[in-house]
Amino acid sequence: MKYPTVIEITEQWLKIIAVKPSLKGQEIVFLITKPASSLNTESLKLEIAKLLNDLKLIPHPLIVSFPRNLVTIRNLHLPSRDPVEIRGMVDINLPRQVPYPKEDIISGYEINGIDEAGYTKVILAIAHREALSKVFDVLDIASLLPDRIELSSQGILSWFLLNEKPHFSSGELFILLDIDYNFTDFLVVSKDSLLFTRTISHGFLQLSSDEELQKGKFIYELKQSLLNFQSEESGKKPTRIFLSGAVEKIPNIDTIISEQLGLPVEKTKVFKNIINTKGISLAQQEDISKLSISSILGLGLDLHRKRIQFVLPEIQIRKNLKERVHHLFILGTLLMYILIISSAIFLEKTYNRQRLLKLLDNQIQLLGKDVNELDSISKKIKIVKERLDTRSSALNYLDYVQKLTPADIRFDVITFEAASKVTLRGEALQMSDVFKFITTLENSGYFKNIETKYTSKRKVAEKEVAQFEINCPIILGKKK
Repeated sequence: MKYPTVIEITEQWLKIIAVKPSLKGQEIVFLITKPASSLNTESLKLEIAKLLNDLKLIPHPLIVSFPRNLVTIRNLHLPSRDPVEIRGMVDINLPRQVPYPKEDIISGYEINGIDEAGYTKVILAIAHREALSKVFDVLDIASLLPDRIELSSQGILSWFLLNEKPHFSSGELFILLDIDYNFTDFLVVSKDSLLFTRTISHGFLQLSSDEELQKGKFIYELKQSLLNFQSEESGKKPTRIFLSGAVEKIPNIDTIISEQLGLPVEKTKVFKNIINTKGISLAQQEDISKLSISSILGLGLDLHRKRIQFVLPEIQIRKNLKERVHHLFILGTLLMYILIISSAIFLEKTYNRQRLLKLLDNQIQLLGKDVNELDSISKKIKIVKERLDTRSSALNYLDYVQKLTPADIRFDVITFEAASKVTLRGEALQMSDVFKFITTLENSGYFKNIETKYTSKRKVAEKEVAQFEINCPIILGKKK
């Protein structure tokens, strides 16, 4: 049977859930949690393959919940509302956010509204390629290809929206604390939007102990997370805290948090609004009390919400190859059918075709001399036209650039490489003017695949200007 399936692999646990959306409500087909700290990649592969094979289940779609504690989140405020410009600004900002080479980074982002200054708010999620590749390798060995890799925090939000929708419709700010086995995800949300998320390195493993020191550190990190949020969103204060995950076996955790943060705290039931939990054994229920399954529940039960995704090139290539093989199979079947039908028709008319070909061959021989002469004339005309064609001259393309350049931009150097590209080096008043100019050049039809070689800022006469150099490959033969 095919069911939506979500897999989350952390350092300590393997979590797999298959759900069955229905008109009556949400059902859990099965839920599996297994300790994974002692398993290597090969053992994990065998475990996953065996579990799915025993259950006779085909994951469709297969979604990977990527743990929040393996992701770096940045809240950006960008001076543009143009999606193309925002994508460019995110790409420029990306290497500055983490100490990794750009080729080792896999990222995704989500536009999250406009701030008071008119800037676009963006949540940027950054993961190390190696961490994502480990998950992919495990699934690949088990002959599984994930359809999507999504941020676990957004799965937690989806789970809360499904369970506490009346609260979220008010527009108030809420704190969601999802306590997993060895870390806690601190989220601030409003309506259906994730405004802020931070990882706290205290989970059930630390908080279930009797050490007051651990709880003290946890409360300190909660307060620090709240301060960090309020520095991003000044003047905004959450009104309530919701607890989820491994909260039942942590004594008085809701009371302690409420007293220390001065906010009402409400525990949530993990299977609230789930009409069928027969796929969960007593042993699984014991495991669930030590960890969180909120993210995999949310991602599995709300398949259509748009979320931040991490796209590994290996997965994209595999998907494209799979689709191409499928299309080729269909095409091959169709061609085979056409070939059989056509062969029957061709066999009937073979003799007449041979006579026609012989007649045409005789005519070609008679006309061959005239055709050769016309071909020679045609080649000469083509050479003359190419000599007369000045549309690809340097002056023409310099003229195009001059007409497209706004007053806010000036050039220090313009280089033209014949039939290749124009390189522009100069200054602009603002960085956004450079991106707008690039967009204008690409939309002009004279240039394509424009690349920004570098951008930087410097002060000139007490004013800050943006320096840039861009390569503009030309489109040959473009008419004015």
